Amino acid sequence: MKEGKIKTSKKAILYKIIKRSKKNYILRIKDEVSVELSIPKSDSYINGLNFITKNIDIIEKKIIDYEEKLRLIEPKGTIKFLGKLLVEKKHYLSQRELESEGSKILLNKVKKWSEIIGVYPLKVRIKALKSSWGICYSNGSITLNSKLIKADPKIIDYVIIHELCHLVHHNHSKEFWNEVEKYFPEYKEAKKILKSEGRFY
Repeated sequence: MKEGKIKTSKKAILYKIIKRSKKNYILRIKDEVSVELSIPKSDSYINGLNFITKNIDIIEKKIIDYEEKLRLIEPKGTIKFLGKLLVEKKHYLSQRELESEGSKILLNKVKKWSEIIGVYPLKVRIKALKSSWGICYSNGSITLNSKLIKADPKIIDYVIIHELCHLVHHNHSKEFWNEVEKYFPEYKEAKKILKSEGRFY
């Protein structure tokens, strides 16, 4: 992995270049100031950086578009909670209160689905994660991304079910997805929503 920064006329853009088992270059806008470029394992980081430099004007425009969409999705003075926008002053919610209430909701959902599926994580943590919605560790512990509380309740259910099913199958095999489908038949649609809208949570 290679990380760095490129300065433009308007801002400094952070970049991360990662080698993956892909045939093509895949560029993702991560947030208002950073991008991630996936390149084939056989390619070089120099080629990846050259690609970013060559397309920096296009990248800058995509980031501007991202910022605009972000403002439309979560306007200033509002908080996104369980898929809905709340006006902060009207609902008397601060970010800290939102995180506290959100953690309770996530933990209650884990408890509910654990009882339904019949698996119980050793420990559950709620914290900010950079690149995952949830992580199931080999010791049986689970970590959930605190940003999940902004998502629709059905999406939250999917992520929790996904991680709990990893306690049964520690992989993404056909058996694993069959297990997920037992409890969340619409899992393919949930995956698409997370991929297209998740970065705005």
